[in-house]
Amino acid sequence: MVRIVILAIALLLFVGDTLRAQTEQAPIVDPGLQPYGLPPDGYPVGANGYPGPVYAPPVPGYSDPIGEPPWCESPYRNSAWRVELDLIATNSHVSDLAFGDWEESATPAFRVSLGYEDERNVGIRFQYWAFEEDTKTPAGGVDLEASTFYTDMYKRFFIEDAEMTIGAGPAFGRLQFENGGERTELRGAGISFFGELFYSLRHFQNGTDLGTTARGRVAMLSGWVHESGFPGANHVDHDVMTVAEIGWGIELRHRFGRLQDKYWYLSIVPEFQTWDSKSLANIMEPSFEGTSFNAGIAW
Repeated sequence: MVRIVILAIALLLFVGDTLRAQTEQAPIVDPGLQPYGLPPDGYPVGANGYPGPVYAPPVPGYSDPIGEPPWCESPYRNSAWRVELDLIATNSHVSDLAFGDWEESATPAFRVSLGYEDERNVGIRFQYWAFEEDTKTPAGGVDLEASTFYTDMYKRFFIEDAEMTIGAGPAFGRLQFENGGERTELRGAGISFFGELFYSLRHFQNGTDLGTTARGRVAMLSGWVHESGFPGANHVDHDVMTVAEIGWGIELRHRFGRLQDKYWYLSIVPEFQTWDSKSLANIMEPSFEGTSFNAGIAW
């Protein structure tokens, strides 16, 4: 009887020890670990044959965006000397009540600018515009001359693909009609306010941008009007003149240099300009309309 009890106890101990060993060795298989290369039994095997740590490859980062995102700093935000030359095919307009039928024909005018802009995009610029035309009218040949000279102090702002310039400064203007021995001349000095805008519509991989450009200016001048050569000629010492300009067109820019910090640009801009004088008869006040072909460089 005792032998049977001892044998039964030994058999129970043997079965219990066997079941305990199987429980400790049973792997816990997680299906989520299979992509990392674990064998089906759940135990990765190292080079020495023993289980080792699991190596999870790093998650690849995002690739660089193609092209320049709109929030990047503008590549044109550099200090530079700036030179511009405009050739403008211009038509002048004067009321037919002044000299009879005013002949309108395209006459070349020009505009030249020279300035410097520092690294804060604060700059100064000198700009001169001139127009001269000899027109045939029923009253005879009329020589019309007009010119302006501006000293612009400005600040350029960059907002994503847009570039905006706002400034002001001293202004000078001259207007003259001469018909035979009859002459009317206006001269004035004052201040002008202006704004310019460039917005890039298309970026090219070679450093070229194609965009739209616009500009506007108002000059308020104080001066005098002098008339001579005809009965009733008068001289006015205190005259007020206003010159207004507006233009809109397209512009092509191309960057160059080792650091791509210089660029040249070409633009075609239809523009319109009006002159108004407090002392000059309304029928004598001219306006100018034309298309500007502009070339410039910033270096």
